[in-house]
Amino acid sequence: PAVGKAVQRERFVKVQERLLMKLDTTSPPYLPAGAALRHFHIEPWADHHQEMAAGVIALSYGEHVDSQINDQYRTVPGARRFIQNIVQFPGCGTFFRQGSFVAFDPETGWMAGIALASFVGDLVGHITQLCVTPQVKGRGLGYELLRETINALRIHGARRISLTVTSANEEAIRLYKRCGFRDVRRFLSYVWEGYRS
Repeated sequence: PAVGKAVQRERFVKVQERLLMKLDTTSPPYLPAGAALRHFHIEPWADHHQEMAAGVIALSYGEHVDSQINDQYRTVPGARRFIQNIVQFPGCGTFFRQGSFVAFDPETGWMAGIALASFVGDLVGHITQLCVTPQVKGRGLGYELLRETINALRIHGARRISLTVTSANEEAIRLYKRCGFRDVRRFLSYVWEGYRS
């Protein structure tokens, strides 16, 4: 924290604390299906979802603190690059198609949420992205996507599942803890001056 404050004074606009959270899938909590399953259509990830998923990310993170940390969240082209990096390159682990999902709102026909997962080790899954559009927040879709991803990772051999989240994102942290995730480590992310330009 002291180092973070010093760096913030010298070179950065903001210092954001992030959490590494993990779930032990050998004794997972009971995660029943919720009401959102009756209102949204969830289907497995396919390559043709990339463009709509990029739109979901840009909408979801429009004014969110995470869009200050990762500038790829702020625009559709940036989100497209972010997705391509997850799906095509092993930097975030090996993309796990069977544990990645998209959700559609049948009333509008629009994609309303996504969950992307990878394997970062033989027995370790990682949730690389989970977001829903502002129009459907609070309707339980994030929980359903997370539940589907956890179940798929566990069925395919993950003994542990990790994710990272900004500590200011209290709503997401409550969801993760409700689903059995626990804090493992805290670390700092730095936002460079001029990130808005």
